[in-house]
Amino acid sequence: GGKAELLAQPPNLCQGCHEAASSTSHRHAPFEQGDCLICHTPHASDAKGLLSVPAPGLCNRCHQTKVGEESVHPPFAAGSCADCHNPHHSANAKLLTRPAEKLCLSCHEGILKGQVQHPPARDGDCLTCHGAHAGKATPVLKEDASSLCTTCHAETVKGKIPHAPAQEGHCIACHSPHASEQPALLKA
Repeated sequence: GGKAELLAQPPNLCQGCHEAASSTSHRHAPFEQGDCLICHTPHASDAKGLLSVPAPGLCNRCHQTKVGEESVHPPFAAGSCADCHNPHHSANAKLLTRPAEKLCLSCHEGILKGQVQHPPARDGDCLTCHGAHAGKATPVLKEDASSLCTTCHAETVKGKIPHAPAQEGHCIACHSPHASEQPALLKA
């Protein structure tokens, strides 16, 4: 019954088998500080990766997440944080698994089919219109579609006789929000 001594203290003990802090520019603070035991248990766990609590509970301990929005991104709703974020380090801001302009398209690859592409979608600026985790309107939009479109296209509905769908903010009745084969992103 004596007390066992560790061969080394964390993080050196952990890094004997697991990855050491890399030279990537973005690191999760506990990982960078060598505080492995903030997220992991050393001997056994019911969660994959010897996590002390399964995600998203583990992530939510420190990261306050927006809840209660009308539309929630499915991986976020499922607690699959690691689908988009690397838990240790990344070359990308916010510990994203890919550059932001490519991350969304890794799942939504067909969204840009069409010769005419909406500039924010084409440029990978998905967060111009969409929330990363949740949004006020479906599909994970920051605002309702009419308010969102007029943020950039306010001049479109100026005039004495506006087109009824445009005046009522039903832009997507006629226009595709991402891409189209037709000019002005028209659906047909």
